[in-house]
Amino acid sequence: RIFDRFAQVDTSSTRRHDGTGIGLALVRELVELHGGRVWAESEGTGRGTQMHVVLPEGEADSEAEEEVIQTSSGESVALGNSLAAMVSEMAIDEPDPIAMRNVELERSVRHSEPLDEVLGGLPEGPNVDAAAAEVLIVEDNPDMRKLLTFLIGKEFRVRVARNGREGLELVRESLPDLVLTDVMMPEMSGAELCRILKADSATRQVPVVLVTSKAEREMKIEGLELGADDYVTKPFHPRELMARVRSLVKLQQASKELDRKNVALESANAELRAALEELHEAGVQLVKSERLAAVGEIAAGVAHEINNPMNFAINALRTMGDYVGDVSTVTKALADIDWTRPATVKERMQEVDKLRETCDFDEATAALGELLEIVTAGLDRTQRLVGDLRGFAGPGDSVVADVDIARGLRTTVQLIGHAARDANVEVRVDIAEPLPAVAGDARALNQVFLNLFKNATAALEGQGGRLDVTAAVRGDRILVEFRDDGPGIAEGDLARVFEPFFTTKEAGRGTGLGLSISRRIVDEHGGDLELVSEEGVGSTFRVTLPYEGDSVAA
Repeated sequence: RIFDRFAQVDTSSTRRHDGTGIGLALVRELVELHGGRVWAESEGTGRGTQMHVVLPEGEADSEAEEEVIQTSSGESVALGNSLAAMVSEMAIDEPDPIAMRNVELERSVRHSEPLDEVLGGLPEGPNVDAAAAEVLIVEDNPDMRKLLTFLIGKEFRVRVARNGREGLELVRESLPDLVLTDVMMPEMSGAELCRILKADSATRQVPVVLVTSKAEREMKIEGLELGADDYVTKPFHPRELMARVRSLVKLQQASKELDRKNVALESANAELRAALEELHEAGVQLVKSERLAAVGEIAAGVAHEINNPMNFAINALRTMGDYVGDVSTVTKALADIDWTRPATVKERMQEVDKLRETCDFDEATAALGELLEIVTAGLDRTQRLVGDLRGFAGPGDSVVADVDIARGLRTTVQLIGHAARDANVEVRVDIAEPLPAVAGDARALNQVFLNLFKNATAALEGQGGRLDVTAAVRGDRILVEFRDDGPGIAEGDLARVFEPFFTTKEAGRGTGLGLSISRRIVDEHGGDLELVSEEGVGSTFRVTLPYEGDSVAA
């Protein structure tokens, strides 16, 4: 049986000695192709072995008869140039031809010598980016381990292990983006390594690719049942291996990005809840100044403004899930191809190409990046809104500091602008920035702007109209105006609008404290709040605030 393909003394997946079981089978096929024969003789265990090879004399083949390799461009390459063809196919730096030629023959003669001494060392790959994905290679055969490291190291960071037990330790030490493992290894097989990784919640998301010389369907099914993400049989084409590794790494990175976005989304929601809690506390403390009534307005504004970006993010994440499913379908179809049967490979690859068109594979991979940008934009918008909300709510106690009037106005319009839209009011904001900073309590001044905005909107409710919000420097003061083209205020009511509890609204729609408290806040900041109104023309609330020096709010 020693010349049978895959025949080995120890056939277990954890055998102590390496090898594929195809060496002597290859010898027999090569000898027979040369018209010769090969056989072995031995008197038994411990008595040695004689290997006999008989070859007939003959003449060298012509160069045309030596054409054994066809490149992707259709060019036929002779045996002597096959290494150069592989290098060209892989688009890699060409190794030293003297060091690489007849490597297997030299190793057979000097089997006990280290691989590096025989090969003279494979050429070093380029220095990959430190941020590149990491692949863990688990392989007991030094030659195969060095080859895989050379190929994978062209694009990815690489760590290596000599068996499944070492590989498991390295995975637990630091999660790689992909595990590329041989199946038959000493101490712990690749199948056992795959089973342990997929059974552990901390490691089950790491893609696992099994590499083995056993191509039987039962072995493939067993590996996939253990949770393996792909299966590659030896011998494999380097480009095929790289394509499989590259696809799985991209999927893994997309999955990580989704997880990161989900965490960011949860964090944004947590910040929003915290900000709303702070806002609620501020409302409780300022019941006397009608802050509680403003909480409902602001909360409604926040819910309105946050709804769209949240919906965008959620829909994008769902679509990404569909695209990932399409990409996985194409990858699985590739994994099911039996590459040891060349006669069927072309037909199966055509089926895969049709599947790629059906699933819009190229569109799916391109769309993943665009969808991630949509999710990021939605989260950024939510984060900015949370920041505005926290700035509006402010701390529980009054804090005197430099106040950015322009930011306060814009934040107020953003937070409760929905009320104006619902009332069919066109809001125009004209701020002559940069404005000097005002020393005061930002929370209290924002309350003034909120009250004035609400009053102007309420005046236009039911008929629509226009509201102009302006701010500019006038001498040593900042002038802020809220000007509407509503029905105006009756002359008899003008003198009372700033009195506590006075209101022209219907019962239950206001306490009559808003304008009174707003004037008191402006007075405490050394400014003035006045109203100019004419029935049938509209009303204008003017706020003037002093500033010191020529400092400008950041």
